[in-house]
Amino acid sequence: MEFIGFNDIEDRGASDLYRKQFPNEPTLTNLENWDQLERTQNSLLEGYDFWCWKPL
Repeated sequence: MEFIGFNDIEDRGASDLYRKQFPNEPTLTNLENWDQLERTQNSLLEGYDFWCWKPL
């Protein structure tokens, strides 16, 4: 499975925080970065939906 991204993170300001903390990762798909960001911003992604896909 490959992580594609989250739904509705723009409304929460999460994508802006991610871009500020990780400016060299434009795809917003690095789960290690999201984990690090969420540890500093409690409940940032609480109740989120995400997309994955399985390459053939």
